[in-house]
Amino acid sequence: MKNKSFYFTLLLFFIAMDTSAARCRNVSIKYNFPAQIDITNKKVGDKLYSFGAPDAPINVAGQCLRANSGAGNTNGNYIYIVDQYGSSPTLCPTTGTVDKNSPDGYLRFRSTGSCANSSWLLVLDYKISGVGWTNLTGPGGGTDSGVVYLQKKPPVGKTVINPVYMLKRNYYSRIGQMGNTLQKESVALSAPTSMTLINNASCAVSVNDVAFGEQTASDVKMNTIAGKNINISFTCNAVLPAYTLNFSGKDGVNNATTGIIKVKDNSSVGYQLSWADSTVKPINSAVVINNVAIAPNTKPKTNNFTIPIRVKPVALSSQPIPGPANTALTINIKLN
Repeated sequence: MKNKSFYFTLLLFFIAMDTSAARCRNVSIKYNFPAQIDITNKKVGDKLYSFGAPDAPINVAGQCLRANSGAGNTNGNYIYIVDQYGSSPTLCPTTGTVDKNSPDGYLRFRSTGSCANSSWLLVLDYKISGVGWTNLTGPGGGTDSGVVYLQKKPPVGKTVINPVYMLKRNYYSRIGQMGNTLQKESVALSAPTSMTLINNASCAVSVNDVAFGEQTASDVKMNTIAGKNINISFTCNAVLPAYTLNFSGKDGVNNATTGIIKVKDNSSVGYQLSWADSTVKPINSAVVINNVAIAPNTKPKTNNFTIPIRVKPVALSSQPIPGPANTALTINIKLN
């Protein structure tokens, strides 16, 4: 009897189960953070901007699928979209605060919805019942979705930072606080990656009065009265990066180019102004009084500095008229 061989073809079919199927569709999140924030008067620890309700400048679209039975049962729970950066526990704790500083040290992001420091809570549907597709409506409240605070003051001037430095862009949906319900999601997230922090120097500026006392008309006519200094004193919290000055006479100008202002009650006398040092313009050159901004020749090197201006009475007619000769100089200063 011949041996017969029988060949059996075994066909084995593996059915791939997609355990990571998305439960949400058409999800988009857009943050509209401002291009710049003035932090001049802000202190370390002050709030700068928010990812959470009600302050977040955010637009949200998309839907997630709710169910009332099975592994995807959402009854009694919100559906969250999260940015996953760590390993979540089976059940997220309902308390806990996570702080994450920016690489440059200027910002601190605080979240109270981080699921044991594993994910950032982005948006949710704010529903706890129902079945079928439900709209995502917005971020978590307060610090649940995160708030950014000033951690360190940047130097005076403009500093560019990344307002979304904490995001990993690794998106999942989650049912309530159950970390074992995470499902990978496709999210179109748009956010600016640069923002300018403006830290202007602030200064206290003071100017002294000048009195010439009693002078004779002949001394004014002969131009023998010694000039005195008007000192514009700056006391700043930092080295001032830039400033301008402009001048005008309370009672008008006799000659803007030579720096002579008028006196309302005595048309025969004026006051001439010149730079007493070279901080702004060459020493002894006239202070041009035409209400046009004047930029200094040299920038400040210290927080505090003084600009001296020489002022002296001058005759505006061949025969000075006795009597008071009071007036004022208006100085406008623009910082930074």
